[in-house]
Amino acid sequence: MNNYVIKMGGIIVVADTHFGIKKDSISMPGYFADFLKWFKKLEEENENVKFLDKNNITEKTLKNPEKIILLGDIIELWDSDDEAVSACVSTLIPTLAEIEAEKIYVLGNHDNILEKALLPQKKEYYPLGKSNLKLVEDVYPSDKFLTVGDQNYVFVHGYQFDKYFTNTGKLYKILPALRKLSNSLTDYVPFLFFISLIFKFINFIGNKSIFLGKDQLLYLLFVLTIPKLYMTLGRWLWIRFSGVRYKKQETIDNFTKWWKKFIKNKEIPGNLNVVYGHTHFLNYIPAKKIDNETYDFYIQKLKKRDIPQEKRPTLVNISAWIKDIKKKEKDEKYKNVMVASFLYIDEQGFEFFGWDWYEHKIFHIPKMAINERREKGLVDENTTRILKDLGWPEKLIKKWQKSVEI
Repeated sequence: MNNYVIKMGGIIVVADTHFGIKKDSISMPGYFADFLKWFKKLEEENENVKFLDKNNITEKTLKNPEKIILLGDIIELWDSDDEAVSACVSTLIPTLAEIEAEKIYVLGNHDNILEKALLPQKKEYYPLGKSNLKLVEDVYPSDKFLTVGDQNYVFVHGYQFDKYFTNTGKLYKILPALRKLSNSLTDYVPFLFFISLIFKFINFIGNKSIFLGKDQLLYLLFVLTIPKLYMTLGRWLWIRFSGVRYKKQETIDNFTKWWKKFIKNKEIPGNLNVVYGHTHFLNYIPAKKIDNETYDFYIQKLKKRDIPQEKRPTLVNISAWIKDIKKKEKDEKYKNVMVASFLYIDEQGFEFFGWDWYEHKIFHIPKMAINERREKGLVDENTTRILKDLGWPEKLIKKWQKSVEI
């Protein structure tokens, strides 16, 4: 198989910025713009960063990236107002346009409505400043794999192995339509509906006839109120009754179902890594054996679906760029997830990095720390010392020291 090969430079991957989101979560356009400025500076001059190589802290040189992959849910087109989306996107476009690296935008479930903007020919693109922007509907690359060094990669947002996608097909595509309808309706529609409902009740108990209580109008107002109700309650319902957000085992299980279908009749190269977002959770499960429960669970599911060893990929899950705001004590776990991570890929392999939005700098996230926190719920004293030496923000270290089940 002749894969697409990256010979020089690197790749940076980010996901789930959800620009325009509000209420229970806050998007970070300003912080992300600072990150893009760092990216632009990296194009001008390589940067050395503290790096944990096996058991030793050394330095890693980050090179001028050839690509930036925006791995879905970059724009929030489910339950955001048009004004909020416009404010975020219009202020970020100038900075994004200054980036020379090729921009690959893989659509997620929250921005999949942009598939209407997909160009018909593979070689067609949108010009965006110093380089081009390519929209990709499902998986990147769509027909082969991307080779960097001795590793191979495929990039997918991750909603494809979400249970509401696998069980209901593409039913989620009605949500952007509800959003558009809601944004076109006045905020007075729900108010009129409830006023009409009150008059209907008066009709019932007083045997009176009031115009606002007429059944036909009541039914019409109810139908027109549904989009507004969705904008208010939709995300809350989706998070609680569907999806794999912060659910590591469901993600793994559903991934193996999707993977079996995806690799059918495909020639799969060795050293394959599947990079995805969607879950808002930072995770890493290598294809090679490691001694922990999550790896064992992953292998169990692969075997259950008769996926041979040579077709078993490493799973690479990057976290989101939004902050969840939860007031109830039972939702304390949401405050302890990793926010603002990205993946850096070069000929030496891939590494996770975080963005310190206060100090405007990056820091290495060792794979061993990800595995340790996932399995134990926290990091021990030795790992804590390593994270401090790597330059982690103090507040983040305290979060990783706190026992939490995600």
